[in-house]
Amino acid sequence: MDVLLAAIVIIGLFYLIGRPLLGILGLLGHTLSGLPEAQKRLLLHHIPYYIALSQLDRTRFEKRVKEFIYEKEWLGRGISITDEMKVRIAAVAVQLTFGMSPLLLLHFRKIVVRPTTYRNRRTGMEHVGEVILGQGAVVLAWDRFLRDEAIPNDGRNLGLHEMAHALWFEHVIPNAEDELFAPAAEAEWRRLSKEHIAIIRSGETHFLRDYAGTNEAEFFAVCVEYFFEQAIAFRKAEPELYQALVGMLKQDPAAAVC
Repeated sequence: MDVLLAAIVIIGLFYLIGRPLLGILGLLGHTLSGLPEAQKRLLLHHIPYYIALSQLDRTRFEKRVKEFIYEKEWLGRGISITDEMKVRIAAVAVQLTFGMSPLLLLHFRKIVVRPTTYRNRRTGMEHVGEVILGQGAVVLAWDRFLRDEAIPNDGRNLGLHEMAHALWFEHVIPNAEDELFAPAAEAEWRRLSKEHIAIIRSGETHFLRDYAGTNEAEFFAVCVEYFFEQAIAFRKAEPELYQALVGMLKQDPAAAVC
């Protein structure tokens, strides 16, 4: 009886202490090890933002990519998840947030990849990507993701667009990563967004494409696409709006290009 009781106690202690400890040790080991060479090669081959960084910043970028990949549940819907998908999608999230303190977009635990355009059951519409708040998921059509990544200067980038939505919602969802933007920069951006959305809706010519006038969240996502893909033109056309984004995202792509 004493032996049985001792065994029960040991098992109980393992579940109370051992399992969490193993998890912590596993995470620590993961954090200390660098990004695998094969994944570094993917960054060098596909991510111009990473290529332009100093060696020190490349190391920081790699660490964030590794953490993002590790922390997410990767789900393929009609397509198998590959290392390339993980690295390239993670790199987009890291690019967007690289000027800020390390972020994992904690609410969005799932990255769902579909092969192509899909019909959304809720809306009945064809989608190429979305964020689903209730499921904590970012959904991306892989063919559209690749197409937009292949043209880096047209102001259209599905990965940046959907990760911008995730960042926008992460900012307002109460958790360890909320209240991400500097209050003054956010206030200025919100003031400007109202003005610019009204201009777009009026039919006047605007630097941003018409879809930016849908609502504030879409305006932010479209701004992010242009911010990274047409930074110099954006700064020239809408300097106040561009600078508000610099303040929010804490990086200046136009200055990096010059």
